[in-house]
Amino acid sequence: MLFAPPALSRRNSDSRHRGITLMEVLISIGILSVGLTTVVALIPAGGSEARRAVVEDRRANLCMSAIHDAIVRGVLDTSNWNALPTEPFRIVIDPLGGATLGFTSVELSNLTATSVATATVFQGEDDLSYSLENSGEEDPPVPLYFRGNSRRLSEGSYTWLATLVPSPPVATGSTAVSQYYLLSVCACYKREGSATAFNVTAPATGKGVGRSIVFPCAVGRDRFRSLFPRGGVVFLHDTTNGGVETCDSRRIALATQYTDENENQMAEVMFDRPTLAAEGSTLYAIEGAVGVAEKVVRLEGVSPWAQ
Repeated sequence: MLFAPPALSRRNSDSRHRGITLMEVLISIGILSVGLTTVVALIPAGGSEARRAVVEDRRANLCMSAIHDAIVRGVLDTSNWNALPTEPFRIVIDPLGGATLGFTSVELSNLTATSVATATVFQGEDDLSYSLENSGEEDPPVPLYFRGNSRRLSEGSYTWLATLVPSPPVATGSTAVSQYYLLSVCACYKREGSATAFNVTAPATGKGVGRSIVFPCAVGRDRFRSLFPRGGVVFLHDTTNGGVETCDSRRIALATQYTDENENQMAEVMFDRPTLAAEGSTLYAIEGAVGVAEKVVRLEGVSPWAQ
């Protein structure tokens, strides 16, 4: 019978019972740390995308319901306006924010800025309020109601404003009576202040003709991001297009701020669809504007249907 040499037997025994080295432990800890860091970094990103999805869903519902509210609650009835501008009408109705967008601001006799009903009409009610004070660890949040009322309370983060312009657009100074108007409803999320105006210097070229514009924008980076977020909404008021006054809403596809060769702080904004805005037009940015819905309507009091 043959036996292996003693030295070879010890070497085989040591290799079979060898443990994990310190270097292998350190490498494993490093790999695990990288994996855990990646997972932790995805949590806030996922929360941000979830909040964005909620805003997108609620702003769509708010825009459509606001159009119906404008029709049902007499916004299209000229007898409810506090003043009757010269026809054809180009007006904005914004009792909560006071934006003009270059047009005549009109108040409603039944929905003034100080009226309690105004907040009810021009605010969305999808962001319901809850309380966690009287709920246990496993109990659901308790919904809040108006005192002595069965109506649910909402956070009031969503608001809207409306504009009315002739459809199709008519020349500035024309006294023709328009039968049809374009009703545009702009939904806002956590709106801050009124509209900020910027003078458009020229349409940008070479990056999607007709889809982007350039204008001076001497605001800070944080302010710029809040005014021109991706997916946000701006209004373009133009009176240079052959004498035809227009006010179109556009969603922002991309916005960037830069310094030109003359050390001027400029901005370029690209939209989701072409625009006719040219040099001399005005861009109005509303912080928190997230969506727009449009509908061609006929005003009550002007339409034969209301007679």
